[in-house]
Amino acid sequence: MSSATSTPDTATGASNAQQVMDLEREFLLQNYARYPLVLDRGEGCYVYDVDGKRYLDFIAGIG
Repeated sequence: MSSATSTPDTATGASNAQQVMDLEREFLLQNYARYPLVLDRGEGCYVYDVDGKRYLDFIAGIG
């Protein structure tokens, strides 16, 4: 018995970035300023946003 799983397409994720940020604003505490960024994936020391832009994870996952 197996079930199929899928990973959302990055293009679909990009169109939902604002929706994710709106949900974050509605349901999470707003006790500090947040950078308007929705991360999609990580590879080694880099993380990628839903638009495919690459960032260096200089904090190494602390948080």
